[in-house]
Amino acid sequence: MSPYQEIDHTADIGLCITAGDLNSLFLDAAAGMLSLVFGERLPCEEHTSVGGGARSFEDVKIDINASSLEGLLVKWLEELLYLIEVRHVRPEVMDLKVSKDSLSSSVRVAPIGKIPVRCYIKGVTYHGLEVKEEDGVFSARVVFDI
Repeated sequence: MSPYQEIDHTADIGLCITAGDLNSLFLDAAAGMLSLVFGERLPCEEHTSVGGGARSFEDVKIDINASSLEGLLVKWLEELLYLIEVRHVRPEVMDLKVSKDSLSSSVRVAPIGKIPVRCYIKGVTYHGLEVKEEDGVFSARVVFDI
């Protein structure tokens, strides 16, 4: 079973995410968003592109502060969208540490190249945004403007 699931929303698309800890919640939210954008998330286990050529990787450091977990989640996903839309790279491997008001991450990215985009996300919204912990299980709900 996938740790995230799509939710229907008029003119938007959203995700509900569940995880056992904050780090996993934020990683699963990123994986869900990447799945929306690219269809299926291709693992970065082999250093070759879809076309068979050598792939160039870059490690990008992302440090974020916010006054709430909800704000932190939005900023995290916006940073990943920036990498996709402006730098034309695709997050492949992520390592992160999340606390209640900060996130520190190293993201390995590769050029998008000829990887088709399934869905263009314009932004991460605060509509219906929720991050909570109940009985040791973390959950989030996030809606994207498409």
